[in-house]
Amino acid sequence: GAELMKELLFPTLAFLLCALAPMTAAQPQTPEGRPAPKVLEGPQKDGFIRGVFESQFNSGQRAAFGKKPDVKALVSAMTPEQRVAARSRLAEAEAMAESAEALKEIARGYLLLDEAQPESGQDAVRVAARLQEIEPDKADGFTLSASGHYQMGDYPAAVAASKEALKRDPNDAIAQTVLSLSDGRRASNSVVREASNSADNP
Repeated sequence: GAELMKELLFPTLAFLLCALAPMTAAQPQTPEGRPAPKVLEGPQKDGFIRGVFESQFNSGQRAAFGKKPDVKALVSAMTPEQRVAARSRLAEAEAMAESAEALKEIARGYLLLDEAQPESGQDAVRVAARLQEIEPDKADGFTLSASGHYQMGDYPAAVAASKEALKRDPNDAIAQTVLSLSDGRRASNSVVREASNSADNP
């Protein structure tokens, strides 16, 4: 009946409405008229991602999360099958996306899913590459790329992307953090390799 129709239509409508909003929204500006990018943080930027993630749950499950659930909580509650379906929804949005704002949100969605599947970080890196083409003078695409490479464990690539981001925005806190962490991991890996080589060649 009507309840069944709601269950069938809600995920599709929620996805379409949330996917269209960031594609048409203007980029936020600072009081001085400069773009305000902090693309990986800020609850005001979670609407699109939340809509995609919430669409993986039925109405009863959604009610248990409350009116405005944390996107990380949604991902943590997903089954492997739901994560695959959420990734598929992001891929559909990626195929239609043309604006920088849409690409930022899609990449962020991939990164949130990839926290549980680090080997899949190439999705965010791919979207970040498109963003770099659209906005080559802005840090966002390089910061997202750095985050994706870091989650995959490709620390040299994360360092390189972080440095590119910081050339464009020296105050990018996310790029600074990824650079610091990646440099540390890269140094640790180098020490381990040297120790391993010494053990193999006494």
